[in-house]
Amino acid sequence: MKKRILSLLLVLCMVTALLPMGALAASEGTLDNPWTAGSVKAYLDGSTLHVYGSGAIPDYTNGSQPWYSKAGRIDTIVIETGVTAIGNHAFSCCGGLETLRLKRDVNDTGALVTGSNALPVDIEVLVEVSGSGYMADNSSNQPWANLKNKLTSVIIEEGVKSVGKQAFVNCTKLKNVEIPSTVEIIGQEAFANCTALTDVVLRHDFAQPLQIGASAFPVSNSGFKINMEITGSAAVPNYANMNLQPWADIRTYIRTLTVGGDVAGIGDNAFNGCTGITGITMYFNEHSLKASKTFGNNWLRENSTIPVSVQAVSENAAFKTWGGGAETVNKTSESTLLLYNRNAHTVTAEWTAGNYDIILDPKDDKVFPELEVGYGQIDPYVITVENTGNKATGQLLLELSGGQTNAFDLSAKYLDSLAVGGKTSFSVAPKTGLSIGSYYTNVTVSNSEGMVGSIRVSFIASTNENRIERFVTRLYEKCLGREADPTGLKTWTDQLKEGKMTASDVAAQFFSSEESRGKGHSNEEFVKVLYRTMMDREFDAEGLKTWADQLKAGKSRAWVFKQFCDSVEFQTLCANYTLPWGSVADTAYNMENMNAAVDTTAAQGFVRRLYNTALGREPDPEGLKTWVDQLTTSKMSGAQVAANFFASAEYIGKNRDNKSFVEDLYVAMMDRGSDPEGMKTWTTQLVLGKTRTWVFKQFCDSAEFKGICASYGITAGTVAENAYNMGKAATVTTGTGNNAVTTPAVAQADAEAFVKHLYQTILGRSADSKGLKDHADKIVAGSKGAEIAAGLLASPEFQNKKLSNEEFVKVVYRAMLGREADASGVATWSEKLTQGQTRAQVFQSLCASNECINFCAGKGITAGNINAASWKLG
Repeated sequence: MKKRILSLLLVLCMVTALLPMGALAASEGTLDNPWTAGSVKAYLDGSTLHVYGSGAIPDYTNGSQPWYSKAGRIDTIVIETGVTAIGNHAFSCCGGLETLRLKRDVNDTGALVTGSNALPVDIEVLVEVSGSGYMADNSSNQPWANLKNKLTSVIIEEGVKSVGKQAFVNCTKLKNVEIPSTVEIIGQEAFANCTALTDVVLRHDFAQPLQIGASAFPVSNSGFKINMEITGSAAVPNYANMNLQPWADIRTYIRTLTVGGDVAGIGDNAFNGCTGITGITMYFNEHSLKASKTFGNNWLRENSTIPVSVQAVSENAAFKTWGGGAETVNKTSESTLLLYNRNAHTVTAEWTAGNYDIILDPKDDKVFPELEVGYGQIDPYVITVENTGNKATGQLLLELSGGQTNAFDLSAKYLDSLAVGGKTSFSVAPKTGLSIGSYYTNVTVSNSEGMVGSIRVSFIASTNENRIERFVTRLYEKCLGREADPTGLKTWTDQLKEGKMTASDVAAQFFSSEESRGKGHSNEEFVKVLYRTMMDREFDAEGLKTWADQLKAGKSRAWVFKQFCDSVEFQTLCANYTLPWGSVADTAYNMENMNAAVDTTAAQGFVRRLYNTALGREPDPEGLKTWVDQLTTSKMSGAQVAANFFASAEYIGKNRDNKSFVEDLYVAMMDRGSDPEGMKTWTTQLVLGKTRTWVFKQFCDSAEFKGICASYGITAGTVAENAYNMGKAATVTTGTGNNAVTTPAVAQADAEAFVKHLYQTILGRSADSKGLKDHADKIVAGSKGAEIAAGLLASPEFQNKKLSNEEFVKVVYRAMLGREADASGVATWSEKLTQGQTRAQVFQSLCASNECINFCAGKGITAGNINAASWKLG
């Protein structure tokens, strides 16, 4: 028996000695246990053999290949960049091989060496070129040179910047090519004598140049065509004439044109002369419910009537309408347009938002009353879920997460999908019989797209009746670093017991007390005290740095306190003491270090700057000293000092109109002039009734103002919007006695612009000079937008148009809402007219809408309204 075993071992050793090294590495080449031969590795994934590593695949005799026993399964071989040669008979055993995918980096040079009988005769080679950089110009020594007679397809991946000169010359079986948007140069004769090449996909991003060399493509091939795709966000540039197009020599072979959703437009003569185009697909991507593309003169002149297939692409909105130089074919198709291309124009796609909007009611976190151990069933907390959006939610999942999930019961695990306006309820309650302790968890509502709502529930089971007093005691110990005095302890405890203050209110009183501020804490020390007091733990290094950096950058200590106050950890702490958490406004308290030193010179620079920018003069000595003292003693923040300047009698006495006031804020609070969008936003808010102090607060809370303060080494702080009176714009009063109405004065330019808008939308023409002046003067003198519009609607010129009810409604929408009427709006108001309402009553109703008020305000005009009984509008 022993002799037989020894004989078998000897035979096995002899066979092993005869096998190539690669066959010993693994009996089954897998990703985790590949076949190896030197620095080349291979593994089999289904019917695909992947070869990777570096250097050469060794020579084999047929039958000795590591994958020989699996060769019948292999129909595809992938050879990665780095493999430089295919040895003799390497894949001759793969009789079912159909495709060799050769991956090469654009920076690889030198032909892939192929040995004797390295591959079966009848296979197709697919070349994939990747990497970044420019391909070499070389017709005889490209990596695929030895495989030219088998090469059928080429894919050049994003990142490659050029196709080399004669890169694929004489690849006579090459049928199709994909060229990416990053390619800047297609070399001369790049695909010359590729006699089978018919299909080219040419992508390009015009943020970079494009150069196509002479005879780059074999355009004489029967059926040769180019499918061109424009990507990126840059526009196709203007060309002085069509012969300057990069594709001028091949333009008649362009068959399809695809324009990406973010491409800005197509310039003059860009595709003029491309007579072979049979189809254009143009995408408009939605980012803010509106997207536009500009089209230059003669961008497609020879194909002036070609229909263009358009796609308005959005993930969260429904396509609404097209505008500009676009007309739907036969006015029946929303996806096929006629684009008039002889003159420059802009085409705009608009969307209607399509979002679900989940509201939890109540939305506040729930702290159940503190429970005595041995408690029974607790009334559940009922939560209503409502969809106020215009899209269904899908099925909703209810879950408990974090904390003690096993301490609470949910009434359901799932809720059916909520339709638009749909509403349903579920409840959560503490489980009974729990021992002494603090319990909390989060109730989350989610759907397939993620969490859509969350609230926190918590309670304490206890037998201790002295919790509120213990909460106050710890404030003394943690915040002030001393024992509570009996009077103070009783005062704050009574405030909490009687519900006159929340836990947040009391904590804020401690941190804003002179005792706390007088301790002279540095920013880091202040944050450490917040951690111990508000989160009941020591600080972590990352958190300490984050909050200290916020203070250094100009945030007030009260602002940082509020972030701790609003934290989950402080809310849990409050729940542990059965106290209402509440919250505080960061403008309600001053927590700054009373002993902080502010550089006098820096403070003087800050104050001088306010005198110059807000008051337009140099400071007087007494005023300069007063405000510098306020800053250097930390009695006031930068925002408070600035607010006093804008609330001063001197500034209010300047009688600045709204635009001038906003411009002053930009210069003083942001150190720059206004931008058009910002100016419109803030002046609109003022016309709609916001106070100047409210607008000032938005500026003082800006990053720019905080940066200015930080540059002077002072605390930016903030202000309450009702803490100052900064006056109003110059006003106009119309009427007398009880009928007197006062409104902000309107700038002459705004009045004229609005009148021009009314002439164009109501009468369909430009305003004549007399009409423009008369109506604009009336607005400046106090007339409202609705009155001027009604006058034009009642004019013989408009009445002679004899518009139908539907057309009348559309005119009012354009004039007073600044947009085209939607179908439902036209139907609603037309029905009211049919049922007996007068046109004046319909006009009056539309002018009373928030949309009209906001539209007029955006133009610097008070909308106002009319007494319908006094007007006849047809």
